[in-house]
Amino acid sequence: MEKRIITDPDTGEQKIIEVMDVREQCRERATKFAIEYGFTNVSEHILDIMVSIMCTRDKSSYAGGGFVEAVVANNLYLALSRADTDCRYNIYLLAMCKANCFLNQF
Repeated sequence: MEKRIITDPDTGEQKIIEVMDVREQCRERATKFAIEYGFTNVSEHILDIMVSIMCTRDKSSYAGGGFVEAVVANNLYLALSRADTDCRYNIYLLAMCKANCFLNQF
């Protein structure tokens, strides 16, 4: 978490706040989303892929690799041809993440 100093425009009082970057926010949301969809034992790798899918889809951070680009483009053939074993096993969760997992759904 990053710490920032903000100044209240009315009082001039300065406060230190902690701000999560977008990838940290996506990771929190992806974790909750996986649980909502009944995936209680998701690997760190799959959570990383979910974050990458969200950031690539929303153009909120750097783009993901070939597998993530294929998922975001909704190209099942290309996604499966680029997927590792863990991603193939979790393709349902990853596709649902692309379509339904957004930061504003907390």
